[in-house]
Amino acid sequence: MNRVFAICLSFLMLAEVGSAADFSVKESVGEHVEVLHKGRVLTRLMTARDDSTRKRTHETYKVYMHVIDPLDPEGKRLITKGPGGQYTHHRGIFIGWSKMTVGDQIGNWWQCTGDARQAYTGIISQEAGDDKIVLAVGVEWKNGDVVVLTEVREFTIFKPDAKGSFMIEKKSSLTAVAGDAELNGNPDHGGCQFRPSGEVSKNKSAKYLVPGNVAVGKARDLPWAAETFKLGDNDYLIQHLSDPGLPKGTRYSAYRNYGRFGAFPVDKIAMGETKSYRFGFYISTGTLPDDEVDMQKRWNAFAGK
Repeated sequence: MNRVFAICLSFLMLAEVGSAADFSVKESVGEHVEVLHKGRVLTRLMTARDDSTRKRTHETYKVYMHVIDPLDPEGKRLITKGPGGQYTHHRGIFIGWSKMTVGDQIGNWWQCTGDARQAYTGIISQEAGDDKIVLAVGVEWKNGDVVVLTEVREFTIFKPDAKGSFMIEKKSSLTAVAGDAELNGNPDHGGCQFRPSGEVSKNKSAKYLVPGNVAVGKARDLPWAAETFKLGDNDYLIQHLSDPGLPKGTRYSAYRNYGRFGAFPVDKIAMGETKSYRFGFYISTGTLPDDEVDMQKRWNAFAGK
């Protein structure tokens, strides 16, 4: 086997990176990294970066996470959106800001216009236990060939309950490497957000709940927001949780009937400095509850209250 063929083969093969207890991590090199529990896929982190055609460049300009349907025993059906459809840059669980400046580099790392890109660099660490797995990967935020931020994107994924519901915690640790950085935009075009399947764009079924049922557009520093939506005959419930350590003044976008929602912190990172932004995503079936008790308990546990 010659060296070129061996390299090409390695990009096609599916390799188990590591496992412990009932959790495992499998990487399809150049495509995605999956987290499994008892052999069933829970999440799929999309890691491809391909500039071979304009189409592939568009499909692979950011790193994002798909969530697998808790009702699918085979662990294949997605409840999150990928490229294409209404607002092609909305993809699964994703992070970015539409107005960013890093040194003399200015760009839109939300819609990834121009030469703004996120590029996966590999698995940094993974550690599985009985009730959760922690997976950390590297991501470079680039403007053309210039790396402006480096990121350690860490996911903690918890064991599903009897109904298949589970929690994802995501922490993005960003380091400014091309000068002082400013992360900005607006609540609809920035931060860490969740976008359900494109089917929700058609059935317009997304409905929301926030603490105290306040006017979300005017609120600041909400601890969480939740949504429900329909896919086929099934109802799904997602709760987005924000760490209390996020920058003060963080706002939520949680009102679009196609289901994109999440938290938008604004911040500055000095050259060489690292700042972390932590969020949670509770993945479940069902509709919005009549009260906020379970939502608040879940956030209290997430926030260590």
